[in-house]
Amino acid sequence: MITGRVTAQRDAMVRLVVLDRVHQPHDVDAVIDTGFNGFLTLPRTMVQTLQLPLAGNRRVTLGDGSTVVLDLYLLLQYCGTRNHARCWCWQRKAAR
Repeated sequence: MITGRVTAQRDAMVRLVVLDRVHQPHDVDAVIDTGFNGFLTLPRTMVQTLQLPLAGNRRVTLGDGSTVVLDLYLLLQYCGTRNHARCWCWQRKAAR
């Protein structure tokens, strides 16, 4: 079971374990998004620390209706077993 906490800003948070390129574990505090679509969203600094392989980029529509292009990376998440996952890097690129 995954347990979490609520921040002073009323964000629901959970701690996840993700594996870097050489399969070393790193704790990541994640905000639970009510619009979760199967992708984690990580800041560029975390993507660089984990040395995640770039899988391309995708145009995505945000909750406010705006469209942006985000880089897509592959990672392993650990929750008892290793699971392949995809993550967005949140540093926005200009949409066309």
